Amino acid sequence: MKRFADSFFSMFRRGRTGGPAALAHLCAWCVLVSGCLAGTAAAAADLVFNGGAAGNCSLSSKTYTCNGFPLTTNTDTMTIADGYTVVVNSSGVNFDYNQSLAMSGSATLNVTGNLNIGNIKPSNLAISSGNLISGGTFTIGNQAQSITANISAVTMNLGSGSTTSITGSVSASGNVSIGSHCTINGAVNGNVIDTDSPVVIKGNVTARTSFTLASGSSVAGDIVAPTVSLLASQSAVNGKITAKTSLRLGDKVNVTGDVSAGNLTLDSSNAIINGNATVDRATLNWAGRVTKMIYCTGGTTNGQCDCVTNNSGFPVNTDQGPHCAVAPSATPIDHFLIVHDGSASACTPEPVTVKACADSACTSLYTGGVSVTLQPGGKSFAIGSSGVSINATVSQSVPGTATLALGGASVAAANALQCSSTSNGSASCSMNFDGTIGLGLTLQDQYSATVTPFTLTATVSDPKTKSCVPALVGQQKTIQLSCAYGNPGKGSLPVKVSSLANVASNDPSFQTLSAAGASTSTCTGSARGFPITFDNNGSATFWMYYADVGKLGIAASTSDNSAKDASGNVIVAPYSFSLKTTSPTIAGKAFDVTVTPLNAEGVTTPNFGLEATPETVNFSMGALDTVGCKLNATDLGQLSLVDSKMTGTGFWGQFTYTEAGAFNIKAEQTSAKYLGGAKPRPAAVQTSLGAASGCGAILSMPAYFKVKESRVATGRNFYYSGEPVDVTVTAMSALGNVTTLYDSGFGYSKPLLLTAYDATGSTPIPASSNTTPPFPNPGTLSGLGSSSAAPLPASAFVSGVATLPATSSTPLVFTFANSPSLPLKIRLRATETAAGGVSSKDAPAGGEDVYEARSGRVTIASRFGNAKGDLALPVTLQYWTGGSWIQNTSDGDDLHPIPTSAIAIQPASPLLPPALTPAGIDQNRQVISMTKGLGSLSLHPTGGTGTATVAINLGTATTDTSCLPAPRPASTGAKMPWLRGPNGICAPSAAPAADPAARATFGIYTPEAKRLIHTREVFN
Repeated sequence: MKRFADSFFSMFRRGRTGGPAALAHLCAWCVLVSGCLAGTAAAAADLVFNGGAAGNCSLSSKTYTCNGFPLTTNTDTMTIADGYTVVVNSSGVNFDYNQSLAMSGSATLNVTGNLNIGNIKPSNLAISSGNLISGGTFTIGNQAQSITANISAVTMNLGSGSTTSITGSVSASGNVSIGSHCTINGAVNGNVIDTDSPVVIKGNVTARTSFTLASGSSVAGDIVAPTVSLLASQSAVNGKITAKTSLRLGDKVNVTGDVSAGNLTLDSSNAIINGNATVDRATLNWAGRVTKMIYCTGGTTNGQCDCVTNNSGFPVNTDQGPHCAVAPSATPIDHFLIVHDGSASACTPEPVTVKACADSACTSLYTGGVSVTLQPGGKSFAIGSSGVSINATVSQSVPGTATLALGGASVAAANALQCSSTSNGSASCSMNFDGTIGLGLTLQDQYSATVTPFTLTATVSDPKTKSCVPALVGQQKTIQLSCAYGNPGKGSLPVKVSSLANVASNDPSFQTLSAAGASTSTCTGSARGFPITFDNNGSATFWMYYADVGKLGIAASTSDNSAKDASGNVIVAPYSFSLKTTSPTIAGKAFDVTVTPLNAEGVTTPNFGLEATPETVNFSMGALDTVGCKLNATDLGQLSLVDSKMTGTGFWGQFTYTEAGAFNIKAEQTSAKYLGGAKPRPAAVQTSLGAASGCGAILSMPAYFKVKESRVATGRNFYYSGEPVDVTVTAMSALGNVTTLYDSGFGYSKPLLLTAYDATGSTPIPASSNTTPPFPNPGTLSGLGSSSAAPLPASAFVSGVATLPATSSTPLVFTFANSPSLPLKIRLRATETAAGGVSSKDAPAGGEDVYEARSGRVTIASRFGNAKGDLALPVTLQYWTGGSWIQNTSDGDDLHPIPTSAIAIQPASPLLPPALTPAGIDQNRQVISMTKGLGSLSLHPTGGTGTATVAINLGTATTDTSCLPAPRPASTGAKMPWLRGPNGICAPSAAPAADPAARATFGIYTPEAKRLIHTREVFN
């Protein structure tokens, strides 16, 4: 600026400006200077959240609340001291490059919306400890950044630059995306967790739906996810892997720990598990190895690996090959752990938590299910598949100190009971029962959106009788009720309570358990007051309504503190499920199925599948209607799950079904009781019966047809005009397999139509030449009982194949409209007659055979011979080229044999002069042998001279149609009328239907032999 001013005023001194123009320049310069000065006047704000004033944020206890992002300029700084929390109510907070963020100790930054710290200059980001919380998407690592903090959000984008480092745990209710060169020194939790190559995760990974580890990446801890994919190449996992649905190891991926998976696949090559593998099924591709034992959950024969498809190149039970055994029993219980708060009211059931620990540190739980009895109180409780009790309580009727105990376990523990007190952190099993009035909650597990009662009871220990008696009888109290989301830990719907009996869910007396009381309020821990009067039993009844699912905590207290508080848990289960899919599907091609959990009002329950151990849905083949259906187990195709995941509205699965026909899909909640509660799973839902099919609800059609002609495979792919064609039509799946159920038994099969196309398959062959443009050699494909088309009924298919032999009573025939005609390449096509039906035109290359149609004929030539020797009459198989008849070198006896019985011989020819003696023919010695379209009829004379006439009966009658004079001797037709053609003896009008004929002359020289002018008879 100084240089600019010096230069400007020097222009005035040198006289380069003046007058009005100079004044205008001066004014402009002044405006610029004033603007710069104004910009420098706005100093950066250093906001320090350590108990003093900080911007416009309000302070309550150690929590600051800011209505909007408090940093207003692009150089502001934010420092949050140890023990302080800053809550920013904003849809999105995005730090600029020159802004700063510093945190230490237990400092917490909580943004109700998105939180993006990825743009902060690395030197301005100083987070040495603390917590980062986002109610939306959390983003870090647009450049090289390093922080130490625990992070929680709905979704996360971690690292898009290089060398991003996070030390602490990472937890998201939604999806987590981890960019390349990102290192996480802690555990990662989320729904779908995806990574880019390469990343490093040094803690455990838990994904509710799926986890994908990119190439060249590593995980030091354990991995738990339904679906786990470790991508090639050279990824490494040093911990255990639990993948209930599937686990896939790419090329050169190495896992050090044990694995447990539904389906295990080791890709080629050198995918190695250096541990044990417990699997439903395993596929080991080239050089894939499990170095220890493979445990088959479905069992295996001794010395074999029945659950393994071994393509590794290493035989079973060799040093590097697979070794298998039956899966061991469930992990035994190391010990039981009771978690309690150390104090209770005598006579009032006191909630405690009981865990079945599978290891000494109780980091893993026994999930096989066990029942236990607790003391004091002597009540029995079930610990389900979660490994944690739901509603366990202890109680005693007199004040005093009791030692918590556990007995009667249905599964014994290896070690003694342990306790943990939440009040002082000790391992004490002592609980003090005092003589104050206690409140007890009796909660009932229920189905979602049903109105269900629960009871609040006040009791006290009577010092005289040393027994429990009702308390607060007839007294009116204001009961403060609150709720908390237990599992899942979050929710979007409120818990509603009414103190009136027999109320509907929409009754105005229902109020949400929150201080605000609004209909959209959710469980925040705030209480809602309900005035009630205790009855003669010291009890009061409330009614509860919750439209979602999950485990809820309910707490009750008196507003005047006249009784000790009570709390309990309730499990709200889905009421039903809906199942949707498309029909028809295509055999072998993936299709979608959506299962949606519903409450009693038919509304989706969004919490299903978001549990700590997600509840899932199982799929299977549903039962089919028995009317008109095959129901043998061998008749059903294979239904395979390709992929699955939880969505925002339900459970999505992608399937393939191998067959064509009708089938059903059944879906049900995997666990018998939701979250191990009291309510059994809803009845299995399956697709409703489709009236159009008459059997099953989902129709599966073939992907395409294959049309094959038997001669194409032999290389002699021709047929004569009018000759029956030998064809096979096969229904195929998208996987290239025959759909054996495509027949009349499963309700899908539809009539087909066979049509003739040109060789390219683009133009149908017209029946006549009266088309535009004219087709040079039209014709008609007929048969199967029709004269103008070739319909193929569904009943023609057996196990997916329709065979149309040329010998059938109604064979498939192509006939030229004009005879003779040029040869024509014909592509046969099969298409279902219904709209949108399956066709062979959709088949891969080679799915439709092409053959050549030809106009054909048989000819026999006349010959002269002596009266005693055999005479051979040439016989030729010919076809029309468009200019001439030529020998068909591709034909012969194997395609068109002419039997001896088809030869009609008339020894005494009426055409002979009266002076000649008719020749005799040995009727049993004539033979026609054809090779490469050429052969001969060999005749043996029995004596005499003269001429015999010979005809070949190519039809089906007992008399040939040659043009020789009657009477004609009887013969058996060769049944090949399509080989009749023009014959020299016949008039042109009779040529198309004429059988070939010729003369055999014995003992008479040919006329050419007598045409001599002079023969020398004397020689000197």
